[in-house]
Amino acid sequence: MRRCFALCVAAFLLCAGLYGLAWTAGFLAIVVPAGAGIREAVLVIGLAPYLPAGGALVVALLSRVVATIVDVSLAGIGVLMNRLARRSAQAG
Repeated sequence: MRRCFALCVAAFLLCAGLYGLAWTAGFLAIVVPAGAGIREAVLVIGLAPYLPAGGALVVALLSRVVATIVDVSLAGIGVLMNRLARRSAQAG
């Protein structure tokens, strides 16, 4: 049981570190918008020793989809909060 927990923690730390590295590489690649392709390539290369090529690609693409959904959702919340603040300022 402890070994399984240790392996899960090690896998989580590896994936978290790899995603951080991929995000940073995408951020620093100023030539492409939002690091498109760079972040995914780093993830696929980093996951290659642990997953089949198709699995690593699916993980990389799903991470991009989830990040995009989160970005769009947070932008929508920001727009909504701005509109509510303007209405509140106009009413008061």
